[in-house]
Amino acid sequence: MPVGSNRKKLVKRTLRKIRRRWWQIIHRSLWPSRSATNSWEVLPYLDAYSADSDRKVEKGSDIKEKRVNKVQLPYLVSNGLAPEHRLLDIGCGTLRAGRHFIRYLNAGGYTGLELSPKVLDYAVLSVQQAGLSEKRPRLVLNAQKNLRFEQFAGETFDYLLAQSVFTHLPPEHIEECLAHVPSIMHEGSVFFFTFHQGRAYQYDGKKSFMYPASFFTELANRYNQVLRVRDDYPHPKGQKMAMLKLAQPVAQSRTNSVPSAPTPRPHGWSLATPPPISKATLPGPDGTLAPAYGVLGTSSCLQRKTDVLGAKRDAEQIGSACADAS
Repeated sequence: MPVGSNRKKLVKRTLRKIRRRWWQIIHRSLWPSRSATNSWEVLPYLDAYSADSDRKVEKGSDIKEKRVNKVQLPYLVSNGLAPEHRLLDIGCGTLRAGRHFIRYLNAGGYTGLELSPKVLDYAVLSVQQAGLSEKRPRLVLNAQKNLRFEQFAGETFDYLLAQSVFTHLPPEHIEECLAHVPSIMHEGSVFFFTFHQGRAYQYDGKKSFMYPASFFTELANRYNQVLRVRDDYPHPKGQKMAMLKLAQPVAQSRTNSVPSAPTPRPHGWSLATPPPISKATLPGPDGTLAPAYGVLGTSSCLQRKTDVLGAKRDAEQIGSACADAS
């Protein structure tokens, strides 16, 4: 092919990219509320996340099968999930993994909770296309856009799963989830969730979050739960799996005070300037008191008095409970 022809094609591609870029700039300037980028700045976080998920489904980019969708069912089965159990799939999406759970569980055993209306519409369609309607999966829209689980008042689930949910949630929504999830758990329930693990909190300015394991441990201790970070989950991108159980009878844990709503915090945190944090003293591996990080605005971690003997008893209780669940 002549060199001049290749040069012309290169020029045309470059001009198309320039036109596309200028149109994006003009569009965001004239209609900022419609912009996929600026929606993270002008809308509440979960509303922006819902809108972004709907856009992906419309483009067909969030419906393709991924390798991680095929490892979730075998992992939960290896941790005791049986066909007669009831499963709540938090953030079920388009059922890329949910279809495998629906097929495995008995009729009515699968419940999916989803934030985005168009995503849930596609999930309903995928159940019909896969011939799984007789399994009677229950797909629930989280119209309240919170994680207080008010849609399931009076119900409990044997297993709960949040795959790639906390990887996209800011701290206040994670705390809201852990504060209210005991209301839909019984003494034998197990809650599995994944997260991006890092040495410190990181936020990319949009919808990707990284947390140290101590963040979840501190929240679990605050709400009287047993948490263990697992190393046996084969996630293709290295997400960590955590397992959470109730540390005391449900009737007693539900009497504990929980926040009615998460403490609002700005989402403009950058990697260079992480969100403000508060410190509480927790015992380290050697029994000495060391600082542990918690979310700003929750004074309970400062008010809680932790002694070394009590911490050792808690550690023994956590170890025995995790050994039973393994």
